Amino acid sequence: PMPGNLKPGDFFLGGKVLVYSRLMTIVDFGDPYTRRKLGPASDTATVVLSPDSYRNLGEILAELTSTGMTVTKLQSFLLKESELAELFPIIGADGPYEQLVKFWTSGTSFVCELRGVSALSAAAEVVAGIRARYATNDVEAALWCAGASLGDFFFGSTRKFEPTATLEACSCGVIRPHAVKSGDFAAIISAILGAGFTITALQMLQLNKTSASEFLEVYDGVMPNFPEMVSQLCTGPAIALEVKRGE
Repeated sequence: PMPGNLKPGDFFLGGKVLVYSRLMTIVDFGDPYTRRKLGPASDTATVVLSPDSYRNLGEILAELTSTGMTVTKLQSFLLKESELAELFPIIGADGPYEQLVKFWTSGTSFVCELRGVSALSAAAEVVAGIRARYATNDVEAALWCAGASLGDFFFGSTRKFEPTATLEACSCGVIRPHAVKSGDFAAIISAILGAGFTITALQMLQLNKTSASEFLEVYDGVMPNFPEMVSQLCTGPAIALEVKRGE
């Protein structure tokens, strides 16, 4: 029988599951029947949250995941004009070019990839509803969504973006895999911002046992369940945050 900590939605291509203390990576469908049944659930869409949505980041992420879709990638970006010139046609940003550039370079943007059945149409529908509440105008429109071209722009292997981390007067926070899997990460982000802190960098990461052991090494020999702590940190995506006092 399947362990109680797992559910059908945990099984997708590229996913990692901890089954009876063994960490396994799902690399392919086992047979054509499984491909037919689970393949549509692997559809993806990419959503961009512009700088004006920063204070509502947690609430927006919660609404996106409330549709049943799963966030599989999440990262903060500081975009330059040369990058924006390529991005605007992909997302259909409309308005005076100088005004668009000034707005998009005024702060941090956040990009997430969503996975689920008919992800693009589902994401477009929920984005329209969120935008109706949070958008100020056509330029400051809070968020946009698109398919593979937008995902390739941000998460393709050839493009390198400037990191948003400052590495000054900050703390590192990690939202662990079980909170990411349950969707509670959105409420955690809201709580951090609501307490007056600033999130200057954010990225969803998949750690292996070596990197997890290095990150948690201060607990080695101190916590009796150190091996279990390492394994748990590898069971799915975690979210790393750079947090600073409110500015």
